[in-house]
Amino acid sequence: MRVPVQLILGAVLSVLFVLGALVTFIWVPHDVAALSIADKLQEPSATYLLGTDHLGRDTLSMLMVGARTSIA
Repeated sequence: MRVPVQLILGAVLSVLFVLGALVTFIWVPHDVAALSIADKLQEPSATYLLGTDHLGRDTLSMLMVGARTSIA
């Protein structure tokens, strides 16, 4: 019996989500609460992998902490 591709894809994405959330207990790229008006609305770069929001907060850090909160 062949396993559906959607099942494999869903399982892989779920595992990646949980692993990403668990990594935040060890490492978060930038402080989530830190505001930096000078860095507002930055495009993705080596410093900010997913860019920043309108207050200069790192989007990747917020995504990681949000993932940890959602699985708790």
